[in-house]
Amino acid sequence: MRKWGTEYRRLEGNDEEYWLRPVAAEVEAHPGRWVLTDGRLENELIWAGKTGFLCRIRRPSLPPLTGQRHISDLLGVDWPVDAELTNRDGEFQQLEADLDRLVEDFQSRLIARCSGNSHQEKEV
Repeated sequence: MRKWGTEYRRLEGNDEEYWLRPVAAEVEAHPGRWVLTDGRLENELIWAGKTGFLCRIRRPSLPPLTGQRHISDLLGVDWPVDAELTNRDGEFQQLEADLDRLVEDFQSRLIARCSGNSHQEKEV
């Protein structure tokens, strides 16, 4: 499935935007708050970073990736992000509260970005 999704579909007709294009169209057609839960390839991460903000959610209980991994497993691991949260097993309400605060912060930072004002970084 991974080979079909990344190598074949994206490279068929040299279409690097095969998966990104419908998401971008949906976001543009319905402005508002969006949370895209998974960015795996460079073009997706670049687009998401230009369109809004990137947040990495770490889950310490998961073992580290080992062995031969596909690029889509590895690229986002060290990609620069605007914020990072921790998802601790069994603490869903805390993660939800952290995400709510982060979305509010991102929204005010986006307003500041659009108005040309600088906004200090906040750690969540």
